Amino acid sequence: MPLGIHKRDVTLGDGESSYLAGGAILKGAVKVGGNEAKVRGREIIDGSDWGHFERREVPLRVTGRNVDVAGIIVRFSWRAGVSVVRTSDVDIRNVEICASRFPNDDDITVSNADSVHVSECFVRTDDDCIAPKGYSADRRNGCNRIFEKCQLWCDRAIRFGSSSFCLTNRPGVKCR
Repeated sequence: MPLGIHKRDVTLGDGESSYLAGGAILKGAVKVGGNEAKVRGREIIDGSDWGHFERREVPLRVTGRNVDVAGIIVRFSWRAGVSVVRTSDVDIRNVEICASRFPNDDDITVSNADSVHVSECFVRTDDDCIAPKGYSADRRNGCNRIFEKCQLWCDRAIRFGSSSFCLTNRPGVKCR
């Protein structure tokens, strides 16, 4: 995406890549539903135009497998800044998130996803900076999640919150 302000949503399919140039601002959502997709660059994905509960989207949602996200900036999301949902093999690194706009803005949310690696990220939020989640209705809680070398700044709640039944690879726990 070139320099300037872009008001639209971006959807990535199988094998597609998006390079987001420094100085570009996307006032929309990036939805990565394809496998083997990549989101890279220095763009700002900005949710500041979204009213509270106005949109169900989050700035970056990953549902595809084997996805690589690196170097982007997310700001002013009223929900999760980055949401990884019902997938596996996702690598998120060197992502900066600055929210702290609303309560319940869990910024990196990993829900029912396996083999997710989050590293070298900066996260500022009002609620949980990182929120691994698993829900019993899916009968899948998520395993092999690694969060490392991240700077977490929480204004009000906690840095690492959980709504999950299984956070780690415990003996006897099988990932599906």
